[in-house]
Amino acid sequence: MLHQIQRILHDRVVFAPIWENAFIRGVGPRVEEPALTLIPAFPYSAPYEDLRLKRP
Repeated sequence: MLHQIQRILHDRVVFAPIWENAFIRGVGPRVEEPALTLIPAFPYSAPYEDLRLKRP
């Protein structure tokens, strides 16, 4: 009986995050392309090797 209760509870478990990750994201006028969404589900900007600055 205990095994049945544990199995039912395990099947009905719902994951609810208790916090939201807050990352510092700076986007300024000197960057040609912000690159925040170039990599899907990646919380940081794209690789810095690909970062391009605007010409003055």
